[in-house]
Amino acid sequence: MTKLYISLILIGLLVVTACSPSPTPTVIPTPTATPQPTATLVPTATPSPTQTPTTVPTPTSTATPVPTRTPVPTATLTPTITPTPTITPTPTMTPTPTPIATPSGGFPLLPNQFSGTITVGGQPAPNRVFVEARVKWWSSNTDPEQSQGKVFNGTYNTISVGPNDWALDGGTVTFHYGTLQAAETAVYNGKAFRVVTLNLTFP
Repeated sequence: MTKLYISLILIGLLVVTACSPSPTPTVIPTPTATPQPTATLVPTATPSPTQTPTTVPTPTSTATPVPTRTPVPTATLTPTITPTPTITPTPTMTPTPTPIATPSGGFPLLPNQFSGTITVGGQPAPNRVFVEARVKWWSSNTDPEQSQGKVFNGTYNTISVGPNDWALDGGTVTFHYGTLQAAETAVYNGKAFRVVTLNLTFP
């Protein structure tokens, strides 16, 4: 019996359910999304154009000419010239020749004779001039009339050096042509008679 009641109830529920209008589905509103605030865009700074440095021309400095200073004339001082005292040279005393005579019982000095060629400046000396021989204070031209040392054809004739003064024995014999002196010299040896060929050269 119980089963019968249960069956009837189920059938009744099915009939009611079949006859009932279809329920309108409840529209569940879609939740409106809360709009998120749009991020404020920060404006990107527009890069400033790189400025090309303008080359400022360096002004050419015009040198201002410095005026030439006119030199102030310096007063010319006349130098006072102190006169240099003239020194009078002390005259050299020429030694007084002291001839030495031939010792008592001795032999007198013998002459030395000289002759040869003569050139002046590399050329034969002209004719009719004389060559002079000297030994200290003695000269072969003591007699102006004598013809010793006369030049002819580039040679001078015999000059006899015989001072007969023992103070001159061993002295140097020099030869002279006017104001010139020959490069050659000789030694007077009065203890022997000598004949010497001596070629003379004058500058």
